[in-house]
This record gives sequence, structure tokens and C-alpha cells, in this order.
Amino acid sequence: MADNEQKPDEVVSGTEDTEAGTADGASSGATGDRGRPRLLVSGDRLGRYQLEEELGEGGMATVFRAIDVELRREVAIKVLFAHLAKRREIAQRFQREARAVAALDHPHILHVYDVGGGEDGEPPYLVLELVKGESLDEFASDRNIPAEVVAAIGVVLCDALECAHAAGIIHRDIKPANVLIADDGRLVLADFGVAHAEGDSLVTRTGAMLGTPAFMAPEQALGSDLTARSDLYSVGATLYRLATGSLPYTGSTAKIVSSILTGERESPQRVRPSVGPDFSAIVDKLMATDPDERYPDAKKVRVALGELVETVADDPEELVRRYFADPEQVSEELEAAALRWSLAEGQRAAAAGRSPRALALANRALELDPDNHEALALVERASSEPRRWGMWVVLALLVAAGAAVGVYLLNEKPSTVAAAVADAAPARDALALASAVVDADVADAQADDSSA
Repeated sequence: MADNEQKPDEVVSGTEDTEAGTADGASSGATGDRGRPRLLVSGDRLGRYQLEEELGEGGMATVFRAIDVELRREVAIKVLFAHLAKRREIAQRFQREARAVAALDHPHILHVYDVGGGEDGEPPYLVLELVKGESLDEFASDRNIPAEVVAAIGVVLCDALECAHAAGIIHRDIKPANVLIADDGRLVLADFGVAHAEGDSLVTRTGAMLGTPAFMAPEQALGSDLTARSDLYSVGATLYRLATGSLPYTGSTAKIVSSILTGERESPQRVRPSVGPDFSAIVDKLMATDPDERYPDAKKVRVALGELVETVADDPEELVRRYFADPEQVSEELEAAALRWSLAEGQRAAAAGRSPRALALANRALELDPDNHEALALVERASSEPRRWGMWVVLALLVAAGAAVGVYLLNEKPSTVAAAVADAAPARDALALASAVVDADVADAQADDSSA
């Protein structure tokens, strides 16, 4: 990775305040990175909470594992950085939003137990449910997650967001690093409202950029007012990252923000064809540059993703739990199920004269199983149908072992198409052209379906 490229969960910072701050057990004036008290360490007390170990820090706060000495349970404590705590409006909002989130009762939203500090030299802090496990970002760092599992994850996240949005709470910082995986496979959405507690602005008064721009909606990058649809954009970017293994935007921070504003990125199925056209279409709609072109609410997204999950499993939450318990085994099962469904749905599409969709599904099937004869037969059948414009027959295939193969033909007979498939060699430029035309046709076909 180049020096000027942003890592997936990097906090991009500019000039930082380094004003001194103190806390219980801290020496006056002793500060560390971002102005937090350096001596706030294991054994220190904040109210009735004894700090055990530092777990990490984000854009505005340090997180500790701690013990509630009265209830005798482990908790997580998020302590606002000292230089931010000195700003009354930030400290007040930090705790005000925590109280709002504490009112939410949802199994996939991190529980807020208590707030404290802000008086007698104590920094403002939140007391949170301690989730013992890793984040989605950590889990996905070296794995290709099946599209149906990613869709199921999206169902869970949108279920949580329905609850939050109904209460008027916008998350503002949805990304894989803020989704925790509990030991039992339960997903927990964390960090509501904290990452942008200085307002909905991307840049602080000191020039520091907080959060991860690659997951931000265009209106958030511009510092405009945020809505529920801003969160949905970030859900789309999160699903993109999990399904493709790549960020939707890369490069320097300036380049990322520019790309977000213009919508310059590859569609998920172009990055990883095995995700399929349906998953890709949902993510593309979630990540529309214009908020009005996105899904109107989290429920609509949950339903759309749920229908995709239903092609291979009955219960999205159960699928997520099973996958985290045994990723390799469940991935094998889902690959076989996705192959069967893609072939069956492709045959139905071909029978209905929807050749672009049939070809897109055959393309996914061949990515899952490059030598699948049924998929090759589906290609021949679908490509023998005249295109709605009556000019082109387009064939887009992805054939493993690691090689992308594309074939595009103009007004060729089916027998010629079949021969070309059998003899095809890697042709990157041909694939790019074919895929572009197929993408256009799939979009047209989906538009026809929605208007039908």
C-alpha cells in the first residue's frame, strides 16, 4: 500500500490539540496522543468503575475494559479525549447522545449502561456493554465472505438501524470496524453518534478529519445535514467491503472524497463476479450519490437483502451465527446452494426471454464453477435469443483458474457462440467491453421488472 493511501479503518488526522488534561490517578499536565491523560491506566478509578486495561482508541475517545465494582461485572468504558472534553458543547453532546442510545433496546445495538465524569476533574465517559470478540473488519481482513452471508449481515444491521432511526438517531459512522462479533455470533453495532460528536462535519476545528472517508456518504463528506439515508449509504459501503474484499474508494484522502462526490467506483460484481447481479444491484442503489435515489428507509433494505438470503437460507440471523461458528464449512454449503439457485433462476430468466439476466446469472455460475456444463448451455441458450435492441448478442464469462475470459460477438449464430466458449482464451479487453454491455442490459432488465 502506498504511503499516501488510507488503510480501511485509519483515523485520518491533521493538526491535533495537545492541551493538558487530568483524571483520577493521572498526573496534572501529563498527556499522550490527542491530548488524553497518559496515566489513566489499569487500576485507576472513574466513579465506581476500576480500569483494567486499555482496549484501543478511536477518533474521539479511548476505550478501556473495566469492572463495575458495585455490580461486579465487566464493562467497557469510553473516555472522551481531554482536549475535546474541554469544549463544553462536545462533552454535553457526547453524553446527551449516549443517553438517547441508552433508551434503545435492541439485541444488535451496543447497550449503554451509564454516563459519568465532567465534574471534579473527571473526563466525560460512557459505560458500555463489553463485547468479547473481534470486529467485522478484523474478521474480514483475510477472508472472502459469501455474498449471501454479507446480505444476512446487512439484514441484521438494517434491523438495528430501523430501531435507531425510528427514535431519530443517526449513527454517522457505520463501517466494519464498528460492527462487533460476540462470542455467540451475535452482531453488535457500536459507536452511535460518537465519531462525529462535534456536529455532522467531517473536519474538526483543528483541521483533523475524523472517521474513515471511504464509508462516508457524499453529503457527509460535504459537511451537510445527515439523514437516515446517509447511514444506508454507509451500510452499502460496508457490504461492498465485506463482499469484495476491497474498499469502494482508495487513494489519498483527497482522492477518496473526490471519488465519493462523483460516484466513481466499480460495481461489486465487476470487482468480484461471484457476488452476482442481485447483490450488486442492491449495493449500487444503497451507494447512489443522490440520497433520493437510495432506498427510502432501512426496512426496505432489510426486505431486499432478506429476499436474497432466502435463496439459500431461511433465517438471516441464524445464517450469520452458523457462518461465524464455522466459516469454511458454511462457505462450501453456500457456494453449492448459490450455484444451484443461479442456474435455476438463469433458466427461468432465459425461458422468459430475459437474456441479459440469464447471461449475468450464468456468469456468476461460471465464476463459482468454471467447468459447469449447465452454465455453458445456459449461455448458449440465452445468447441465441435476440437482444431487445435487435443488434448485439453479448457474452460475458468469468472462467477460473484466476483468469478472466470475455467474449463478445456481433450477430453470430448459436453454434458460433458455443465454439467460441469452448476455445476462449483470456481476453481482458473483450471482457471489459462485454461486461459493460451486460451490466447495462441487466440494469435495463431490472428497470423493466420494477415497472412491471
